[in-house]
Amino acid sequence: MFFNPLSAIVMEIGNIYNSMKPIYQRIDWRKHLIPNHHSWISEYMDTHGVDFYAKTADIINEGWKRNKKQVVIAKFLRTPILISVPKEDYKDALHYCLKWFEHQELYEYCAIVRDYLKERNFSSNIRKELEKAITQVTHGK
Repeated sequence: MFFNPLSAIVMEIGNIYNSMKPIYQRIDWRKHLIPNHHSWISEYMDTHGVDFYAKTADIINEGWKRNKKQVVIAKFLRTPILISVPKEDYKDALHYCLKWFEHQELYEYCAIVRDYLKERNFSSNIRKELEKAITQVTHGK
């Protein structure tokens, strides 16, 4: 059997290329989540806004539940660009979703987002109370 070292190098490069993960550029969520920032975004939201904001609220809520440091809410087709929301902006992004649903008078969606915000506030209040109780017990107060 004849061994061709050139084909081995080509195969190795092909394996490296196939195992590489794509590199994505992350852009700020405010640029695309806030209505009327760009005309093409407003046009898109007029037709697909309900689905987009509903999915966005669900994604952010899941990321908040699972304590993710950021979530990706959208990826542009045929580009390496993602729209992401960092953990510290989850509450603000959900408020923008809520405002959009209020403006569109979609109150059933408003109720869902409101419940997401209440659930997160409730769980963070419980966490604060537990931490306070633990510090009191450990410090003997």
